[in-house]
Amino acid sequence: MKLIDKRNFHLFQPLLYQVATGGLSPGDITYPICAVLNRHPNITVLQTDVHDLNIDTRTVILRDGDISFDTLVVATGVSHSYFENDSWIPNAPGLKTVEDALDIRRRIFLASEAAERETDLEKR
Repeated sequence: MKLIDKRNFHLFQPLLYQVATGGLSPGDITYPICAVLNRHPNITVLQTDVHDLNIDTRTVILRDGDISFDTLVVATGVSHSYFENDSWIPNAPGLKTVEDALDIRRRIFLASEAAERETDLEKR
């Protein structure tokens, strides 16, 4: 069996808000995939991107080669939905990845720093 993932870790998504607010570090909510699957010699983990599938030839086209398959299970991941209101995107950051959480943490920190520097009490 082969597990193909562009990331080398499993993410416990319910705690992303803790990373965003500084309560936890990213390492607290991620766990290396290889560490989980190491004890299973019949599983190979490949860290790469899937570019395409060829169902006719039963092939997965990867960034760095192709792999044939007998049975294929596809989990495509998640994406944000703004319900066709793309104008919300700049002001409503998503929270699906570690990068999203760190971006929110950065925004909170920068807003706090800007407020500290503001001399006008009403703006602060």
